[in-house]
Amino acid sequence: PIVAPVIGVTGDWGTPWMRTRKAAGLDAKVDATITPVGADTGGWHAVPMTTEEFANAFRSVLVRRGATDDDLKNVGSHSLKVTCLSWAGKFGLNRDTRRMLGYHADPAAQVVETYSRDVMAKPLRQLEAVIKEIREGRFHPDSTRSGAFTVDSEITAPDGPLTELP
Repeated sequence: PIVAPVIGVTGDWGTPWMRTRKAAGLDAKVDATITPVGADTGGWHAVPMTTEEFANAFRSVLVRRGATDDDLKNVGSHSLKVTCLSWAGKFGLNRDTRRMLGYHADPAAQVVETYSRDVMAKPLRQLEAVIKEIREGRFHPDSTRSGAFTVDSEITAPDGPLTELP
């Protein structure tokens, strides 16, 4: 399964994306993918994008939003996942939560996690809380450790205070 917070660090990207997919005649239930490969002749192939195709498409979106090729030379699909995991670590989410978000399950619990459909609910809520704090200007993951949180800000996690540090 693929999941992504619909509201990111710059706001709601998911609603326009879903609207655009619908206008293009895409339906994940019919197409069996949410990221189909575009056909050279127009339309879509009935296969999902490869990791590299997705990274190229994502970089092209960033270029349209003002990024330069030089800005994006180290941006790929893996680095996008690593960025969120880095934010989670700097924010203070515990190691098990970060492992789940990175889809690196504890081998001893892999069967349980595979068959538990809601196992990702809490880690995803916690990642959404991190993204919200970035969006609202209270958490600055690229700042120094002492400057990462806005002074006098009250950070609220969806499941109580974030006291479990790795």
